[in-house]
Amino acid sequence: MRATNGAARHRSKARVLKAAKGFYSGRRKMYTVACEAVMRAEQMGFRGRKEKKRDFRRLWIRRISIASRGLGEEGVSYSRLIAGLQLADIRLDRKQLSELAIHQPAAFADVVKQAKAALAAAPTSQGAGAFGYRPQKAGIDNLTIVEGIGPKITELFRANGIDTFAKLAAADPAKLEQILKSGGSHYNTAQPSTWPKQADLVVKGQWAALRKWQDELDGGIKRI
Repeated sequence: MRATNGAARHRSKARVLKAAKGFYSGRRKMYTVACEAVMRAEQMGFRGRKEKKRDFRRLWIRRISIASRGLGEEGVSYSRLIAGLQLADIRLDRKQLSELAIHQPAAFADVVKQAKAALAAAPTSQGAGAFGYRPQKAGIDNLTIVEGIGPKITELFRANGIDTFAKLAAADPAKLEQILKSGGSHYNTAQPSTWPKQADLVVKGQWAALRKWQDELDGGIKRI
């Protein structure tokens, strides 16, 4: 029987070998080995792109936090800065804020000043409004008020039954660490030691005490 797909087969092999160009030894010459090498490279590349986004997000947050606290009396913690920007309707993302902090410190200081003014002008400046609180569904709290907890960690905790401040306040930090480990390696930098106490202050309505303590924290971690 005459073969009818020789050209297509050749093109398919050529695409794989072209993608494997530059690989070591038989991985760039032998089709079967090259297929496995290219497939693994694509998988690692996909994971690497995700990790790169997380790394840059972490870097931007760290830069913003350091720059904001470095303003002295005019400074503010990262969590309160973000809350103030939401109240002031200043729509700058983390990358833009980070670039401002590095290349235009005067403009960054002005943004921080506007955020602080919005916090001070909030109707409940000592209450939930000062933290950019937004009502959630019945029976579910906005855990991102706790410094160190973001949307992804909130989703992870909710999947494990911790969806209110009361449950978070009653949770043991060791249990929280286990939940974070179950979520993957990108949660390794999170340190939940202060989260239950922060949640307890929210439950008790001690917003002023929470604000004061968060000013002493750095990403939810006690500064040495």
